[in-house]
Amino acid sequence: MKCTDCHKESTHYSPLYLCDFHYAERFSTQFINGQDIPFKQLFRDNLMKRNLWKKPEETRDEWNQRCQDAGKNSKWLPGNIVKE
Repeated sequence: MKCTDCHKESTHYSPLYLCDFHYAERFSTQFINGQDIPFKQLFRDNLMKRNLWKKPEETRDEWNQRCQDAGKNSKWLPGNIVKE
């Protein structure tokens, strides 16, 4: 069977015939604080909280550089641990 959205091979047969991409787009959520939150919304909200969401006036290169700088300065990434 083919995906009802893009006509690629479907891998999910219920409730619709969908490929992996379109199934995730419609049905993938995270259950947080008693709510099902769509994964893209959760991703966007987390990036916005960390000031990593692309700003309207930014170019893609500026945004990439800002994200790269944030990663280099993150205490959570290997190699960035500050020794006191």
